[in-house]
Amino acid sequence: EIVWFVDGAENALLRNLSSISPQNLRKNQIWTASVRVSDGKNLSSFYNSTNLQIINSAPIQTNPAITSDDNKFRRTSTLTCNSNAFDIDNDVITNFIKWYKNNKLIFSSTENKLKPGNFSKNDNVICEANSFDGKVNSTPLNSTSLKISNSAPILVSQLQNKTWSQGKNATINLINAFMDIDGDEIKYSASQVENITIKIDNHLKTVILMPDQSFNGVRKLI
Repeated sequence: EIVWFVDGAENALLRNLSSISPQNLRKNQIWTASVRVSDGKNLSSFYNSTNLQIINSAPIQTNPAITSDDNKFRRTSTLTCNSNAFDIDNDVITNFIKWYKNNKLIFSSTENKLKPGNFSKNDNVICEANSFDGKVNSTPLNSTSLKISNSAPILVSQLQNKTWSQGKNATINLINAFMDIDGDEIKYSASQVENITIKIDNHLKTVILMPDQSFNGVRKLI
């Protein structure tokens, strides 16, 4: 005959069970088993086990994943380390995030965001998630490695309308018109329009507009 005591009081629903399932256990409970046996005629006295205290369980962390605020994963993106953790004891959990760039730690905090300026094109970024319940940490888990993508060139100075005399050529300087945040070399191209030949010099970063000799009027590049 088996009797189970929890914090000094018998749990009658568990009488004569030889094992106790996890859903009956709570952190810090004191459990005692009391047993007596029969030879078919007489019962022995009850004999108690030593007391056993249910100890704290570590939080359980799920694999984190990195997302980008613009879904582009570029140098201008803000990255977020998305992770979930739960604690079977219902303790309050504090999440800790570490960011690694090319296998070197660059940022460690409870903050799950990594802002632009911490990485560049072709860098490999990983986030590590860990949870703390006030006593113990979960097992740290890493995201898959994310490679920072190329960023498109940016228009810095709006190109202005250009007016010039019939039969003459005109030049547009592109040096300060665009920039590339990754530091890549920018190469230019343009769609041709009727009556004007467009020639681009990528070395000098200029556009030469050469209209037909007899042409006058308005043309637009879209």
